[in-house]
Amino acid sequence: LSPCILTALDGGRGMIGGLNSAQVDYVCLGNHELDLPLDRLALRLGELNATLVNSNFNNPELATFPKYASIKVGEKTAVLG
Repeated sequence: LSPCILTALDGGRGMIGGLNSAQVDYVCLGNHELDLPLDRLALRLGELNATLVNSNFNNPELATFPKYASIKVGEKTAVLG
C-alpha cells in the first residue's frame, strides 16, 4: 500500500481498490506497509480480494494472515512466503 501519496491521503483505500480491480491473486507485506497504523492496516487488508502472505511480521494485529501459501504450477508446487 505504501509508499504511495494516495495512501498517505486515503489510508490505503485507493491502492486496495486498484489491487482488487487488477484481480491480483497473492500479495506479501513489506516494510512500507507499516507506514500505516497497524489497526488501520489490518482493517484495510481485510478489504483485499487476494491471498495475503505475511511472512515478514509477527505483530498481533497481523497474526490472522498466513505465513505462507502453496500453489500448483503444472506438476510442481510453489511455496510463497
